[in-house]
Amino acid sequence: MSDDELAKKFRECATWGKLPDASAEKVIEIVFNLEKLKNVRDLTKLLQTGARRKATSRKASSKKGVTAKRRK
Repeated sequence: MSDDELAKKFRECATWGKLPDASAEKVIEIVFNLEKLKNVRDLTKLLQTGARRKATSRKASSKKGVTAKRRK
């Protein structure tokens, strides 16, 4: 894959994972310049943003399901 194809694929995955566009672009920039990265925490912080949003929406959905089951 070319760098452009790889970046496009990552953007698609990031969108699916609810990673904000700005964070996805920063991740792409960091990964393509990984040798300059001083601390990997900068990268992992950006990637956690999408995971937190997805987990939060899953928790909200599952709580609704539990409440509905209890009412029966």
